[in-house]
Amino acid sequence: MAKKSKTQKAKASAARQQRKANRELEEQSPTPVAEATEEKKGGLFKKGSEDKSASSNDTAKSSKKDDKPKKKRFQFFRDVKSEMKRVTWPTRTDVLRWSGVVVVALLFFGIFVALLDNVIITESFSKSVGLSGQRLGFIHTCNKELHDELEVRVMYNTNGINGFAQELVLRLLTTPEGKKAVTAFKERTTRDIALNIEYLRARGLLAEEFYHGTTPRGIFVIVNRGEEELLEHYIGAVSLSFFTKTRQEYAKNYSRICVSVPHDKLVKYFEAI
Repeated sequence: MAKKSKTQKAKASAARQQRKANRELEEQSPTPVAEATEEKKGGLFKKGSEDKSASSNDTAKSSKKDDKPKKKRFQFFRDVKSEMKRVTWPTRTDVLRWSGVVVVALLFFGIFVALLDNVIITESFSKSVGLSGQRLGFIHTCNKELHDELEVRVMYNTNGINGFAQELVLRLLTTPEGKKAVTAFKERTTRDIALNIEYLRARGLLAEEFYHGTTPRGIFVIVNRGEEELLEHYIGAVSLSFFTKTRQEYAKNYSRICVSVPHDKLVKYFEAI
């Protein structure tokens, strides 16, 4: 085998070194490139994942923000629904019955209020407490127009009510003595009226055709005697003809008398008839 020259040996050595360098470069270069590629890819994916996670977090936060108003917004309706389930609803019969009660009550009070404005209450103390000589009474009405008209007419027609009569009635209605006197008067008058009517009926003087088997009420009764005959015996009376225009001849045979007088006095005057 022929020996190589120094030049050939040098070239061969340089070639080996070159190959060795190339091998080292080949062994070293793929790893950094791959790593760089992976880092690049990882960076891209990482950034994408980070973006995705950030966007998902933002979505979750926004959804939470949206959920809170919805809960508050619809919580009221859910509460109402739960409360409505606890309600005991009336039956059809109950609704009809109570609706009828309400309608009747409204009609009653509506009519009552409408009539109240047109109701007139009158009272005369000459009959209720025996003050016939004072000619005192009152009128009560809720109708302001009627009240004002009566106030003017009473003032000019009667020139007012004397102070003595007003003070007398006030004391009779408010003081203990006055109330006691009024109570005693009513009890005594009621008893005398009943006794007087019974006496007239027993004597055949009561005009039964006007009462049809009933007992008269009040302080006046009709007797079957004419006014002139009664006046002759000093019995105060008013002919029944005064209360009619069509049957005066028939009514002259009857008279109206007052029976709210002491029983012994009435008997005394009627015994002469």
